[in-house]
Amino acid sequence: MKLVTVFFFAMGFVVAQCQTGTVQQSGVSELSKVETIEKAVPVLMQKNNIPGAAIAVISDGKIAWSKGFGQASAGKRVDETTLFNMASQTKPVVAAMVLKMVNQGKWKLDEPLSKYWIDPDLKGHEWLSLLTTRHVLTHRTGFPNWRNSDPSNKLRFQFKPGTSFGYSGEGFEYLAASLQKKFGMPLDSLLSKWILVPAGMHNTLYYNDRIDSSRLAAWYDRNGAPYNGSQRRGISAADDLISTVDDYCRFGIYVMNGNEINATLFKQMVSPAVMNKPSYGRGLGWGVVKDLPGGEIAIEHGGSDIGVRTMAIFKPKSKSGVVIMVNSDNGQPLIDSVIKLTLTDGALILAKMNEPRVKYKKVNVPDSTLVNLSGIYREKSGRIVTVERESNYLLIEGAGIPPMRGIATTDRRFFLDGTDLLVKFEDTDTSVVMDVFEDGRKVTQFVRRGDPGRQQTLLFDLAHGQAENRIDNFRMLAADIGGINLLPWRTLISDSALAGVHSVILATPNKAFESSEIEALTNFINTGGSLLLFFDEERRTSLQTVKVNDIISPFGIELTGDAPVPHNCGAIAEKSEVCADRRELPYSGGRSIKGGKVISRIFDDGDYVHSAYITTPKGGRVIVTSDAMISIFLGSADGIRFSGTGPSDSKYWGKDSRIFMEELMRLLVSEKGKGKSEK
Repeated sequence: MKLVTVFFFAMGFVVAQCQTGTVQQSGVSELSKVETIEKAVPVLMQKNNIPGAAIAVISDGKIAWSKGFGQASAGKRVDETTLFNMASQTKPVVAAMVLKMVNQGKWKLDEPLSKYWIDPDLKGHEWLSLLTTRHVLTHRTGFPNWRNSDPSNKLRFQFKPGTSFGYSGEGFEYLAASLQKKFGMPLDSLLSKWILVPAGMHNTLYYNDRIDSSRLAAWYDRNGAPYNGSQRRGISAADDLISTVDDYCRFGIYVMNGNEINATLFKQMVSPAVMNKPSYGRGLGWGVVKDLPGGEIAIEHGGSDIGVRTMAIFKPKSKSGVVIMVNSDNGQPLIDSVIKLTLTDGALILAKMNEPRVKYKKVNVPDSTLVNLSGIYREKSGRIVTVERESNYLLIEGAGIPPMRGIATTDRRFFLDGTDLLVKFEDTDTSVVMDVFEDGRKVTQFVRRGDPGRQQTLLFDLAHGQAENRIDNFRMLAADIGGINLLPWRTLISDSALAGVHSVILATPNKAFESSEIEALTNFINTGGSLLLFFDEERRTSLQTVKVNDIISPFGIELTGDAPVPHNCGAIAEKSEVCADRRELPYSGGRSIKGGKVISRIFDDGDYVHSAYITTPKGGRVIVTSDAMISIFLGSADGIRFSGTGPSDSKYWGKDSRIFMEELMRLLVSEKGKGKSEK
């Protein structure tokens, strides 16, 4: 279930050393296991670029051990007060509230919700009278996860309520609207009254103006770079409740102690109403794992939003469990490892949860097929995923989506390893469509930008240093421009690696290029390939060590030493054949450029060049910028710098960084600079 949720829905960062929050050991008898966890977690965090995590273990109905690791945000450690966005772990809290209402006769599980609420999109639909709370809590409403996955952007039934399974956040929102109509209270007030106060969850809330933002765990991508933007979210029954690791343990203990409901209702809560897999199904608000040793069951729920992964597993019979919160897109490997380390049957629980419902036969397809399907795809909601050929499979990933391997079952159908998802590619007159299926039902669609017959492959170098925290910016640009397949490259650059490649992007390399790589790149440019190079100032990157001038100087353009200009003075690009208008750009201090056609100048004084390009006899481009800031999109719309030193009234600090980057990319792939793949 967790990977299905994952699928739908700047500066680099060095993971901090393990930092201790509150450590409780009131019930841990296996000290060696605790020591193993404390040693393993920082290693896993560093391996997966995870800034911070919080973990708590329940034993005999009490919080036996809890600890924070790493960094919640810049300069702020994870501790017992750190607040994480719980994402979909909001749903069990709402479910627990509703079951208490049912137990007290205030609400009915099998009463039509249409008695209280009808969504305008569904007015007059014949199935409205069939939709009940039981269907919502067991994900059998017939609704999609979110309505914006439908081309109409309207809520529709995908199947008759109660006849099939389909995970749905919309179902919980529909239930919340019904509850608020009946009780005349907002959802947050209802939750506080029925669950948060009784369970002692005093650190669980929705985002509001009174929240102490310094306690919030920031959101980080899979490379350890922070996501920009506010964490402000609305009140939702399906998503975005904020809590601490200890508070969610208190909730788990409250539920395992009976949830203040009768035995019959409790049994329904922890018994699957629908079986998704041989030993895994859906109870009322929870995933339920059956057939564990000693007659035990486990109830579970995960949470997954951009920059956060959370998980809770509780075992009611033994009153034990674990809660894990991670502020990273890469949280799943850590979560799975911690489950195995903390629960004696953790590996078995995961195996039962993740057992594929359908076993597909793998087939071999030509490399050319994988290359032709690669590209940048966009969902109607705006979500972007990249599809890349890696070895003999497709690698599918994007912002908030961990890398997933697509294994071929035919030349157009690929199952996503470790999930119950199948993707199907179809050529259209104008593009390539990627449909995503679960249980044979299409759940969303992504469309590749540009003419599939004219995809231009851009090799994005990740082998020589600092580019990992920049690649998502380039992915967004490529999606906006269309017709571009961005190919991340993490090994040596060679002639074979460059076969069929249109352009190469070197984003602030700081490791030396080998002589064979320099030869391959110069041959590539000589035969019509294009190159886009961003380089940093001498105090950060040695020009002599990295040897990029050995690549570009044969073509009449090269980088100089650092320019004697004020730090953070900015740069200007005048209106030209490259720039549609005058651009104000970031420049923190760096080099100048000799040779080539000038695109922008440092501090607009005319003496020092910020960016320039040449067109080769074979039609390729060599585009060079003398400062790294432009490649990470620093700057703001009002022209005020985001960081750094220098004149506080600087008017040239990067307000046009994003549009200028797009103009450079368009120059790179323009018709005049066709490059190798279209000769």
